[in-house]
Amino acid sequence: MLVVRSLLVLAFCVSEAVGGLGFATLSPSFTTSLAGGSLCHMPPPCARHRHCQVAQLKGCTEKAASAVVLDFDGVICDCSEAARIAYRTALRKWPETMQQSTGIGPREAGVRSSWVGYQWSEYEEDSGDDIPRWLEEKLRQVRPVTSGPADFVLAARLCVSEALAGRNHKRSGRRPLTAGEIIENWVEMKDVLYMRCNTTVEELEHMFTEERRAWMDTDRDGWSQSATVYPPVADALKQGRDKVFYLTSDFDVDQAKLVLERNGVEVPEGRIIEVEGGSKADALYSVAEGIKGGVAYVEDDAPTLQSMAGDLRFADGVSLHFATWGHSTSKNKAAVAAWPRVHSLEVDALSDLIVPEP
Repeated sequence: MLVVRSLLVLAFCVSEAVGGLGFATLSPSFTTSLAGGSLCHMPPPCARHRHCQVAQLKGCTEKAASAVVLDFDGVICDCSEAARIAYRTALRKWPETMQQSTGIGPREAGVRSSWVGYQWSEYEEDSGDDIPRWLEEKLRQVRPVTSGPADFVLAARLCVSEALAGRNHKRSGRRPLTAGEIIENWVEMKDVLYMRCNTTVEELEHMFTEERRAWMDTDRDGWSQSATVYPPVADALKQGRDKVFYLTSDFDVDQAKLVLERNGVEVPEGRIIEVEGGSKADALYSVAEGIKGGVAYVEDDAPTLQSMAGDLRFADGVSLHFATWGHSTSKNKAAVAAWPRVHSLEVDALSDLIVPEP
């Protein structure tokens, strides 16, 4: 697999013959062989699994009832708001390429009907912010491998460039990379993408922050509506108002509070902790230090949980929970299932974690 990925990056670097970023120049048979099929969504758990999980939660959280700490992006909010801002940022950075995105049909963009309930007509609906529906859904799929706002902006550019290159060279059998192929090869591709697109992480993060702030300043209601909270999560948070803390690295405290309150969740003072400069582990430890009793932490980023599982500060009194509904791939889910220190958590079981049944 390492050799194949290296070949993909090499092919990308030397591909100068067509427009776009070069990946669509690969033959269908070659790119198909790279597909990992690691998409974000998994089938919902059966009812029996749900009951088993609740029973497990009662056992693993008996000492962790004092406080529940949740990561914000991915656990509470989906990526709809970030996808729209990534699109706006990419449109500002690469207008000639991104302006063509609205003319691309979903069938030529490398998306799947299964993402929208097998209804291709769903891709024709207006997303409400000029971002093509196909692009929003494809970005939702690749979100787990993007490590921050800059990567997400770069992924938006890649998806559009690949769709354009595939459409312009359809006769030769070329097609855009699928979401699964992007997921499997993102680590190897992104450094090349930054160079080819003549940008840096710092530049794109700064532009992303500017676009978010400009949207909030001109249309605060529209912005807060785009920051979608998973409905079952909002219901669970309303039940546990006095025992929930929030860690946020993508939103500042005021932004996170606005999103929660718009969804009917009251936030006591000091419950939102902004992770700035340090790590989530340090922020979690600062919360846990001030809590008498156990703490449960809910996170959707598998590498973060893996690191915390080996952190001696959390060896006693802190239980770690993987939010299966968040930004993760099937490989993430399989890996987490093998970690004894981390408990996989379905969204319907969150309320039982926050307010355990008697």
